[in-house]
Amino acid sequence: GFIRNESDNCLYIRSYKSVCTYLLLYYVDGILLAGEKNMVLSVVKTLSKECKMQKENTGRFLGMKIDRDEEKHVLKLDQSKYIKDLLVRLDMYDCKPCKTPLEVNFKIVTDHKSTITNKP
Repeated sequence: GFIRNESDNCLYIRSYKSVCTYLLLYYVDGILLAGEKNMVLSVVKTLSKECKMQKENTGRFLGMKIDRDEEKHVLKLDQSKYIKDLLVRLDMYDCKPCKTPLEVNFKIVTDHKSTITNKP
């Protein structure tokens, strides 16, 4: 069976016949990855018996677009749609873009009169 990852409780890992299968579950979204396609199909079949599932190959996970190049072994994550949606929601879609969040030569000036304390 799957073993819950100690670092991320939403990640489940299974090693079967020297093939690792990874299952990420977040709220209503999930993604299943395995070294062999038949392992993915087997897990989907088993999970479908236990709970209601919708299989969608949208190329998206948690709002991120996922592009996979199997030949080059490259996986790209794109959050541009999330950023655009956020800008629309915050009424900032027409704001002027900038390359850096601060001026390039911005100087931080410390106030030597105030003291830093760990107390509130």
